[in-house]
Amino acid sequence: RLIQNSTIREAVANYLVDQLYENVNIEQELKSILPGETKQLAGPAAGGLRGVAGNGAEEILKTSTAQGLWQEANRTAHEQLLEVLEEKGGTVSTEKGEVSLNLGSLVTNLAGQVGIGEKLAEKLPPDAGQITILRSDQLKTAQDVVVAIKGLALLLSLLTLLCFGLAIYLSREGRWVTVLYCGVGLVAAGFAVIVAREVAGGIVVGQLVDEESVKPAAEAAWSIGTSLMTSIATTVIVIGVLFGVAGWLASPTGSAQSTRRVLAPTLHEHVAYVYAAL
Repeated sequence: RLIQNSTIREAVANYLVDQLYENVNIEQELKSILPGETKQLAGPAAGGLRGVAGNGAEEILKTSTAQGLWQEANRTAHEQLLEVLEEKGGTVSTEKGEVSLNLGSLVTNLAGQVGIGEKLAEKLPPDAGQITILRSDQLKTAQDVVVAIKGLALLLSLLTLLCFGLAIYLSREGRWVTVLYCGVGLVAAGFAVIVAREVAGGIVVGQLVDEESVKPAAEAAWSIGTSLMTSIATTVIVIGVLFGVAGWLASPTGSAQSTRRVLAPTLHEHVAYVYAAL
């Protein structure tokens, strides 16, 4: 989803071209292959080639081959990151090393497409296209955060259900009100997550991105990367609404009583289906 986003794809294409020009002297390479007097055109040609390479890189990133390389690079970095965060040991440790996204294969792929061929790709250093995700001095902090989040997620979820159940049980005469307020709480929590995601996105993008030209891509990456939060929040809101409906149906209001009278015969006739649905 990241590389299929046009804004992110454009930013990645620009990065690949920058890496190519930073690691290889394109002008010198052109001089070595241009004949006679035309060698003087190497400088302007290198500048012109940069624009062509930029457009070419974006087209390359639309191909299945390039997107496969992108997916593999991201998958490898993700596996390394999880290995470190979950302290499984392996190739990366908190004492030394980094978790990196290696886009070198994409830089090499681009180098082979700019018109100079494999000769240019062979001159790229091993660290071309390496994007550091986490440094060794950051990994221990990240591990602690992940342990805390995973532990609290389970603990707080269980506590929420326990508190809801206990509150409804202790309410006795006013249980429908408690059920209704449980629904209101869930709906509020769901919307709070959606708002928090938007606020956090602004902070994270602002902290990590210095160049204004890259911000749209960073915002798109944040949106895609945290889309699961919105899905979870939406589910919580739906469950909250169902709690609210249940609370209203159990209330002594005239509308609830009328609705119960209409639903009761059907529900009695199909008890198994009702419980299965619940």
